[in-house]
Parts: sequence; C-alpha cells; structure tokens
Amino acid sequence: MDLYPKSSQQYSDEVFQNPPAQYRGTPFWAWNTRLDKKRLEEQICVLKEMGMGGFHIHSRIGLNTEYLGPEFMEDVRFCIDRAKELGMRCWLYDEDKWPSGYGGGRVTKNPEYRNKFLLFSPERKEDGYMRQKTPKQVTRLAAGGQGRLLARYDVELRDGKLEGYRLLAESDKDTVNTWFAYLVTAEASPWFNSQSYADTLNPKATEHFIKEVHERYAAAVGEEFSGAVPAIFTDEPQFSQKDNFSFAKSEEELKIPYTEDLEHGFCRTYGCSLLESLPELFWELPEGVSEVRYKYHDYVAERFARAYADTIGAWCRNHGLLLTGHVMEEAELGSQTRALGEAMRQYRGFGLPGVDMLADRYEYNTVKQAQSAAHQYGCPGVLSELYGVTNWDFDFRGHKRQGDWQAALGVTQRVHHLSWLCMKGEAKRDYPAPIDEHSPWYPKYHLIEDYFARINSALTRGKPLVHIGVVHPIESYWLYYGPNDQTGEMRKEMEEEFSSLAEWLIFHLLDFDYICESQLPSQYTTEGDGKFHVGKMAYEVVVVPPLKTIRKSTLNCLKEFADMGGHVLWLGEKPEYIDALSAEKSWFSFGENAPFEAFPVRRELEQYQEISVYGEDGTFADRFISQIRQDGEDRWVFLAPGKKEERACVPQCSRNILRIRGCWKVWEYCALDGKRKEVLAAYERGYTECRIPFYEDDSLLLRLIPQDELTASMDCGRQNIRDAGGVEARKQEGYLQGPEEYSLSEPNVLLLDRAEFWVDGNIQAEGAQLEVIKIEDILRKKLGYSLRSESYPQPWLENGKTQPVCRLTLRFTFESEVVIKDAKLAAESEQGWDLVLNGKPCIRTEEFWLDQAFTVYRLPQICSGSNELVFQVPFGEQTALEWSFLLGEFGAETDGSSLRLTRKPETIQFGDLTRQGFPFFGGNIVYHTELKIISRKHVTLQIPNYSGSLVSARAEGKEEQYLFCSPYTADLGILEKGKHRVEITIYGNRRNTFGQLHHCDRNEEYFGPKTWRTEGAAWSCEYQLQPMGILSSPVIYSEDE
Repeated sequence: MDLYPKSSQQYSDEVFQNPPAQYRGTPFWAWNTRLDKKRLEEQICVLKEMGMGGFHIHSRIGLNTEYLGPEFMEDVRFCIDRAKELGMRCWLYDEDKWPSGYGGGRVTKNPEYRNKFLLFSPERKEDGYMRQKTPKQVTRLAAGGQGRLLARYDVELRDGKLEGYRLLAESDKDTVNTWFAYLVTAEASPWFNSQSYADTLNPKATEHFIKEVHERYAAAVGEEFSGAVPAIFTDEPQFSQKDNFSFAKSEEELKIPYTEDLEHGFCRTYGCSLLESLPELFWELPEGVSEVRYKYHDYVAERFARAYADTIGAWCRNHGLLLTGHVMEEAELGSQTRALGEAMRQYRGFGLPGVDMLADRYEYNTVKQAQSAAHQYGCPGVLSELYGVTNWDFDFRGHKRQGDWQAALGVTQRVHHLSWLCMKGEAKRDYPAPIDEHSPWYPKYHLIEDYFARINSALTRGKPLVHIGVVHPIESYWLYYGPNDQTGEMRKEMEEEFSSLAEWLIFHLLDFDYICESQLPSQYTTEGDGKFHVGKMAYEVVVVPPLKTIRKSTLNCLKEFADMGGHVLWLGEKPEYIDALSAEKSWFSFGENAPFEAFPVRRELEQYQEISVYGEDGTFADRFISQIRQDGEDRWVFLAPGKKEERACVPQCSRNILRIRGCWKVWEYCALDGKRKEVLAAYERGYTECRIPFYEDDSLLLRLIPQDELTASMDCGRQNIRDAGGVEARKQEGYLQGPEEYSLSEPNVLLLDRAEFWVDGNIQAEGAQLEVIKIEDILRKKLGYSLRSESYPQPWLENGKTQPVCRLTLRFTFESEVVIKDAKLAAESEQGWDLVLNGKPCIRTEEFWLDQAFTVYRLPQICSGSNELVFQVPFGEQTALEWSFLLGEFGAETDGSSLRLTRKPETIQFGDLTRQGFPFFGGNIVYHTELKIISRKHVTLQIPNYSGSLVSARAEGKEEQYLFCSPYTADLGILEKGKHRVEITIYGNRRNTFGQLHHCDRNEEYFGPKTWRTEGAAWSCEYQLQPMGILSSPVIYSEDE
C-alpha cells in the first residue's frame, strides 16, 4: 500500500498549498450508539469540513448495533462509499472497544484462546477457580480464573536473596518454604463482553481473531483494500502484565504471562527448562544475574511478536493492507517489560508503526522507537493516536504544539482521539474533548489540518537523513526485574539514563535511531562503505549506552564495523555480561570511549551534526527538535519546539542563528498559510547561516537547494531576518476598551446538576441536594446494578429492554431575578419521563440541542424568585441520569453552589465571562467593538491573554485573522482616518458546560471518566469553573503609512 503516492512524484507547490487527503489526519470515529446512515453521512461531511483526510471506524462504549453483524458491515460499506465520493479514506479498526485480540468476545468463547497467566503464590490452592489476592497491576485483564497446579518449589532465602531452591516432585510434601505455580485461564469480564481477553502468546488465538474480524472485513469490503481502505488499526495488544515483589521477603502473589505450551517452547528454544528454574524470575541470586530470567523475558517478547503482530501483519500484507496501531505501554523500559517485553520487536509486523500519546504527554522515546523501526523497515511513516484525555479546554495552540514535536520525530499520520458519533450517557465522559461538531470551534479546525497536511507533504518525501545509531538498552533492564527493594534503584537509574541520552541528542539536534538487538541479526548487512547498515538505514556511528548485558550477535556486528573503520562509541561503563553471562573486558577493547555525561557525548558526536541553532549570545538553543529528509539533491528541514511550555501571556521573540552544514539556497515554506519565500543567508567555510526569529510556538519548515561554493562565496554576507509577525517595530497606540456589544453563537446555559430525590415517594438524604450522577450510583448500588462507570457489556449484546423497578423523583431548584419567557430545557430523557416546572408540564419537542441525545422541552414561564423543576423517572437497570440545561436569552450567576438567572447583559467587558452572566456557556462569542483612527495607519491588534480555543479578529471589509500561537497578532491592514468596526471572536469550549465541574485536583492531567466521580478532597461541592473570554484588553499597534 503506497500511503503517500504524491510524495514520490516531483515536488509541486500546488500539493503543498492544497494538500490532498493522503496527508491529512484521520480521527478515531467513535461508533458509540445505534448506527443510522443519515447521522453517519452528516458526520462524515463534518469531518470533511474540518479538513480531515478520512476517519478510523472505531467501535466504542455504547455501540448498539451488532459489532461486525450484517447491519454494521452495511454501514461500513456505506461510509467507505461516501468517503470515496468526498476524496477521503476509511481506516478500519479491529476490535469492539480495546485492547485488540478478543474480537468482541467471539474469539474467547473458546477457552483455549482465553488469556492465561502463571500465578506464583506461597499458598496451596485447589484446582478450580482462583484469584490473585492483591493484584499489583490494575489493568482490564483478569486477575482470576480457572487454575491448576503446574509446579511446587522449596525456596530458601538468605537476606532476601535466593540461597537455594528445588522443584518438588509429586511425592515431596509441602513445607513452610513451599511456593506454588499455577496456570490460570482468565475469567470472563463485562469489559470483554462477558468473555475474556485473548491469549496473545498463542498464534492459534490470533488466527481465530483474524477469522472473526479481518476475514469478515475482507469479505465485505476487501475490494477497497489498498485504495479507499489503506490500513487496519490494532489497539493496545498485550499479555498479562509481569509482576515483581515489592520486598524480597514479602509473600505477595505474583502473576506473569504464560500459556499452555510455554514450557515446551522455552525448552525447544534454549535447551533448558523454565519451570525447573522458575524462582529465579522473582528473586535475586546471591551473586551475578540470572540467565534464565533474561531468557524468559526474551522468549515471551519473541513469542508475543510472532503470535500477534507477525501473524496479523502477514495477513495484512497478503491482502494489500497496512497493519497499524500501537502496542501497550511503549513509553518506558519498565512498562515495556511488563506489558509486551520489548516495543521495537513488535513493530516488525507493522506496515505503519504507531504510538499512543495521550494527555499532552511528551514521551520522546515512545515516538523515537517507532520512528527508528519505520526507518529501518522502510515504512511510509509513523502513526500517532493523540490529543485524547486533554479535556474540553485543550486549545488550538495545544493541538499545534503536540503535533509539531511529534512531526519532528517522524509522525506522519495523526489519529485524533476522539470524534464522537453521540454524546449520550457515558459517551460524553469518554476522554474528551471531542474533535467534531460537538465542539464549537469545529468549523475552524481546518486551520490545524491544513497546517499539518502541508508539513506531511514535505516530510514524507525522500529518505530520512540520520547518521547516528544507538543500541537500545531494554535487555539490560530485564536482568534486574526483581524485587523493588533490591533492584528498584538500579532500574530507576536505567530509566533515567534511557531518558537522558535521548534528550541530550534530540535537543542538540543530533538525530538518531535506536538499534534493536533482537532484530539486528536479520537487519545488519555490510556493504563496504564504512557504514553500519540496519535494514534500510546506514549509520556512520553506533553509540552503546551503559548496558549491563549485550548480545554476542550485536557485539560481533559492532566489532566488524569497527574493523572496517566504523565509529563505535561506548558511553560510561561497558557491559559486564554477554547474553547474561559474565564477560571478559577484552571483548570490548575496540571503539572509542566517553563518559556518560551530556557535554562529552555531544562533543564526540558533533562531527555528525547537520544543523545547529544558537541564540544571539552564542549559546546553543536547546528547545528545538529537528528532522531532515534527503529529497534527491534537495533537503527538507523541520524544526519545532520540543518542550512543554505554558502559554506566554507576554510573547517573547528570540533571535536565533541557524547554522547548516553545506552551501544551500534556503527557502522557508510556511505551513500555516501555504506560502514560501527565500531566506537570504551568509556562507562561510562550508556552512550556511540564517538569522531566524522565533516566538514561543513557532516551527520552521525549510527547503534546502544545493548551491555551488563559488556562488555561495559571492553571496557571503547577505543576511535576512524573516518576518516573525511580531510588533516589536511598531508603535503601541493604546488598548481596545469596553464595554462592548456582543453576540452569541447559541443560547446561554444554566446547568442543573444537583437535586433532591425521592424513591417511590420516600425522600432520600433529606434536605440535601446531590449531584445526579451520584444519585444514580446510590440507586445502582442499592438495587445491585453495575455502575455505569464500571466495565459492562456493549448494548448490542443486551437482550431487550429491562423494566423499571421504582419511581424516582428529582427536584431541581433555582432562582431568577426576572420573569423569563420562551426558555427551553435540554435533557437526556426517555419516553415515559414527566417533567414539570412550577407545577406546569414541560412540553417535549422533536428538537435537540448539540446532540440528538439532548431532547429539548418548551418550558412554561420562569417566575421571578424561586423555581422548582421536577422529573418523574421510571428507574431501572438501563436508566441513565445526566445533567440538564436551561437554555435561553438570559444571564446566569452562581456563587459557587447556588444558581440564579438574571436579565441578559446588554454589553460585556473584556475579562472573565463566567463572571459576567455566562458561567456555563460553551459556545462562541463575538465582541463588536469600534476602533478610532486619527490618521491613515497600518494597524495590528495583539490579543495574547484569552481563555478559549482560538481567537479571530477582523476589521470591517477585511479578512478574518486567526490567533492561536504567539505572538497572537492580527494584521487589520491599512485603515483610513475615522471609526472602524472591529469584530473579535473567542471560540469557546464546553469545559464549563460538560466538564469536571466538581473535580478540584488542580494537578490532574489525565481527564478520563473517573474525574467526574471523585470523592473526598478531590470533590468540590462548589463549581470549579475555568475563566473564559478575552481576559484583558487587546493591545493596538500601528505604523504610519
């Protein structure tokens, strides 16, 4: 599958300015309700309007059409056809929810294919149901199931180390030192549709998964593979996570990944028994390290890769599809070890390796591993699932910055997490914000998509230019995966070294690829050019970080490379072990050495540096990440800010010197507007220098065209500072000041989320108003129902509708300073609910608000004073209680807990709108203001201090300017003397409408469903509102004309 066919064609400015769908993002499209073709078509058109290049069909919590059933497949076909008509692509997803492998429960109906693990316990258990007493890893995978005894061990510890042990025979009796190993087949779980997760160490389970999922897609839409359907996404495959002791002398129960024939396969691979030496996986030896522990970690990593990614990847290649997606827990050495063994080994089965980058995290090694594999296997790029869990108030600046640093590390396919088909019930808490029409800024999202599509049109061209290879240290970590009190500090140091080396290189613009030791024997070749060839890549230097063990096969490749004159650089201490066996120092006598410190490492590698960025004071600017592509004789350079930074309310411009090895004509390609311009440069001693100003959020895309030395020397001394869009050279005229007239994009809102409640006429929690989600949880616990916040099977599996078992009454109260007519109510109600305001019925309509889940009611007149809204609800297992919203032409106030309606404000001031009558408003607001000009001038507005998704500004008769990055300036153009109407729009977000309004942990970074159901100190009775609006007066700058 040629994912980016235009990238292999001759470069075209037209493609850069108007990039096609192949370069655009493809969000997770959450199918989370009953499917309806009309609604599907509507949202495809919305995604097209937003600038998307397609979508991933992602079965999600709430799906109420049989997964992979006839209607589901008909709807998939329908969406593919509609996508083709619009020039978009439809990407498939291989599971009902996640993690991938169980096929919506169809695979694991067969017990042979259910997830398995070895439970290591100091307690004798009878064969049958058993469960780990205190699970050490909280995951969706089961910690209990049907188990049977595998082996028993007499274990002797001294000072917490393994002094001795023996495998007991059947005739041996248990002692106080006996430990037991059980093979457990996972029990059913509601999350896995009342089945279990799959045995991902069993290739037969994966083959059955392919039969149940992939073959169904092939039968239904296979003719679209390699065309409108380029790939299928696999999500978070994993095995049962590996436990280790907290303390060596503790008697915790531990579980590790295992399967029926693992002992046989281990013996066949290594010629020795795993079960005979099993205690070495859990305790440290008195001296040295355990070879069998090392082999176990290697074996399960390989077994997982072969059984899962290799098997699916082969099927995809045979059917013209790319296997894409991401594996579980890729970020750290420890997380990889626990969940999948080794990330880079898994990527060999992928046609488009991917990563998961949620909660605005900056995980450089996560992306660098996938990028390295993509380079070496010749994949077209890297996919990233990003933006999820960032909450409703994650703004356009955040979208740009998160995409920028990942693009600089090779991400070419952005998969936005998440676009909701529906907001009903728990769906609205499914890791927001929704990147779709439920967010009020959606018509402007094409600004982000156009930007990254232009970046992709350049960064998918040619080949990566990388000179440095770094041996990945994961296998050394395995040696010390033992009790935390004995090996935890060692592993922590390894994690720090792993992170530090990557950042030393990345932020000194020394691009590198990781070299995976397990894959090197099949990738390494010699071609007589003095380079270290790994798959499609060739490195001039190989860096060996402070490893504890190294493979003999790796060592042989490095020695051969060094003997041919290649550069091998050992950092810090050399390995003590080869393949986990003690090694002589003479094995490592070749190559060069450097201490494991930032400056010496960079000094040794600067000979391979292609670009550098310096501040005006001569210091290295260490805030950028870069990527270079060799495109024929030309090169593309992308520089982006790579460190997480809060938004600057006072924009600052740094003037930097960009130094490029070689003589080049430099062109800047602005991905924000599609324009290009030449950047004049100075040439000296074989280097090209440009002076480049950067604001905090600026990235830079350059095209370098070769310049012969004679021409370059003639140009020596010409310099140019590109226009950074700032206001430094302009005169400050003053401030735009209010009050201002305004207009709203939608009616104002008053939230109704707390009520008194009665069950069958009996008051509960008398005198207290409780948040309605908590009321529902109370009732569910009382009635023995599962909580909606817990795992539960998909609605498509439910057999009909359950009957209500009680009558619930909810009474909401609010005050109003004025009489209000024509107000409405939006509520997630069902047929049979009765709503009454002040004793008069509320009239249900066919309208909806924001989403079809919100039914709109016409309300009787709202009275001046106290008002009472009563819901009569037949409550049963399928009932969902959600917040309701008053809608209308009014103002609103809250003192933190009580609610009040007011007269709608006639004007607003610059400042926090939540204090001006709009505490829960989540739409867009336009400020209509007037600018007085005393003489003809070129006018610029600067609006850095705002709270919203983005800002736009325009003078009457001029184009709208969009502001979401520093320096936040809008060029209003040349204005004649007189008064000029100016419109400033703040594009809002729905954080104060649907967000975690009672969650008061200010340090929260992971905004998942649980953040709506906090307790104790994390819960607030008072509303935790975020400021909204233009928070300070815009600054006016001008130049005389």
